Amino acid sequence: MFMMNGGQMAGMQPPPGMMIFNQQGMPMQAMHPMQMHPMNFQTNQNNPNGMPLMAAQGIQMGPMMQDHRQEPMRKRRRRRGPAVTSLRALIRPRKAYNLVLDFAGPFRTSKLNEAIELVRIVPGAQFASHFLVSDASLVTNVKFGGLGLLRGSCFADIFRVINRTKIRKLDLDDTQTIELSALASIPENARKGNTIRAEALGQLWSALKSSACPLEELNAGGTDAGANGGYRSLGAALTLNTSLHTLNLDDTSDENTTAQDCRELANALRRNSSLKHFLFGGNRVGSAGCSAFAEAIQFNTSLSTLNLEANGIGEEGCAALSDMLRFNSALRKLNLARNTLIGDAGCRLLAGAMSANETLEELDLEQTNAGASTGAGIHALSTALRSNTTLKTLNLAENDLGASSVIHLSKLLSLNSSITTLVLARNRIGIKAIRQLVLGLSTNTTLKRLDLVGNPLTPECHQELEAMSRTHPELAQGIIL
Repeated sequence: MFMMNGGQMAGMQPPPGMMIFNQQGMPMQAMHPMQMHPMNFQTNQNNPNGMPLMAAQGIQMGPMMQDHRQEPMRKRRRRRGPAVTSLRALIRPRKAYNLVLDFAGPFRTSKLNEAIELVRIVPGAQFASHFLVSDASLVTNVKFGGLGLLRGSCFADIFRVINRTKIRKLDLDDTQTIELSALASIPENARKGNTIRAEALGQLWSALKSSACPLEELNAGGTDAGANGGYRSLGAALTLNTSLHTLNLDDTSDENTTAQDCRELANALRRNSSLKHFLFGGNRVGSAGCSAFAEAIQFNTSLSTLNLEANGIGEEGCAALSDMLRFNSALRKLNLARNTLIGDAGCRLLAGAMSANETLEELDLEQTNAGASTGAGIHALSTALRSNTTLKTLNLAENDLGASSVIHLSKLLSLNSSITTLVLARNRIGIKAIRQLVLGLSTNTTLKRLDLVGNPLTPECHQELEAMSRTHPELAQGIIL
């Protein structure tokens, strides 16, 4: 779907140079910009030639002045939607246009080639899918969510465009399968899922090596980035890349990620000084892979976010992370959620580092069995955080915490002056634990959000919390039940 309009979005005034096409693909002029409605150039089963369609059923176009040279509709031949050359002639240089290139549904490869060419020639055009991004000066975002079947050569063209334009963000999440001619050599288990194939991603990794590559954000979550040595190729690219600051590789491995895979990426992180956010959740790296990342990040001075959730990390991995936290001075967010092997032992190891760490602001230990046995892990963590002055968010949801664990957290709240968000959702917190929390909060003036969703709270619990909120107005709106 090719749509040109004047940027009729909430809170925006339409930019100059608005353009609309009639039902024969000819340009039309409106009496006033706000009377114009967007038209689609959409290719589908009912419209195989790409003829322009109304943007939505039932929308009536505003008054228009027809070109006096236009022949009656019945005498004109049906023709395809506007070619690149005709659009090139219609677009005024240095004017802002909103251009939607919607790849939902079937379309021809030639249409994508037109789209790529349009990105090159339309100043301020937006290259997107399913949504309209408005920016009057830069091509900043590329989103392939919902993309259909493409040849690998199309992606090669797209990556060349990335290197030639000012695109800053590339989103490959939720992208449909791209079948390449070389797919016959790929094992069947590498074809599973709704993802971009590894060959196409390999072309992207090559593009990242270029010193001229402008990409700053890359979301490859849910793709086959780890298949067929993909992590090794990506590691080589990251070693040379100096522009990327956000890399999402969540759920990019169909099989357990090997320690060697992690070492390849870890070595790249050791050398890379531009990456700030690294997401690698759901790849089952285990403690060995976690240790490789921890050792590489220990003295990294740029990375501020590390996501290792759902990776099968246990006590050994926590020991490596503990060493990293003692020396690292850049990391701000650490997500270890859903690593159920951490348990009390792993929690105690992390607690030892938190007493010395002075930079971490968010720690996510949701569903890590931190309080499922003796509660010693929560005790150690609560004790370590009493003197910590930097941690702001602590997530302990789904850890089977009861009154004994909450007693330790209550003492923490009475002494800590930095934590603003405490998540205790889906635990075993009842009236006894609530009274302990209320007691700890009686002297606390910093907590702004307390999440208790999914706990067996009785009417008496609600009364206790309501009474506390009257004396703590700063927390009254932040209690989530």
